[in-house]
Amino acid sequence: MRAFNNRGLAKANKGDGDGALTDYNRAIQLSPTSVPPYINRGMLKRKLGDAKGAMVDFSKAIELSPGYAYAYDQLGITEWSQGDLDAAIGDYGRAIALDSKDALAYTDRGAARLSKGDLGGALADEDRAIQLSPGAVLAYMNRSAVRRKLGDASGSSRDFEKALKLNPQAEKLAQESSKPLAESGKP
Repeated sequence: MRAFNNRGLAKANKGDGDGALTDYNRAIQLSPTSVPPYINRGMLKRKLGDAKGAMVDFSKAIELSPGYAYAYDQLGITEWSQGDLDAAIGDYGRAIALDSKDALAYTDRGAARLSKGDLGGALADEDRAIQLSPGAVLAYMNRSAVRRKLGDASGSSRDFEKALKLNPQAEKLAQESSKPLAESGKP
């Protein structure tokens, strides 16, 4: 099973989506209770535009391993991609409840809260993400957007500059993210 899952990862990284799906399917046939092939197949399905299939895979991973925070984060990303911010925020919250040190879940929930207009919640989540992971470029980008919305131009600029210092391609990476920033652009 592990060999098929790993080969699926390699194929996905090389752009061979069909080959990767075949390998993930085989891994699941060999070990239907193993979580990683469901997560990997779900991520690939989402990338290929099959959000419903991705949600089925992430839900199966959660059924098999209810304590696996990453599965909730991936489900939230997919729900957000389908416009269901409330469900996404809920699943990010479940990921955080399972792993309170999951900076990615805080970053994602903060961005979703920003999209909903919950600026206080968004700021708190991005602050926590940065506290947990001081190199979290996307959290700085998101917090920059929150601060801009709050009228804190200097704080927004500081966060934007920090993101660029951490990664000079930060703005481009944020725009190309599988889940777009709630608001993009310079402060």
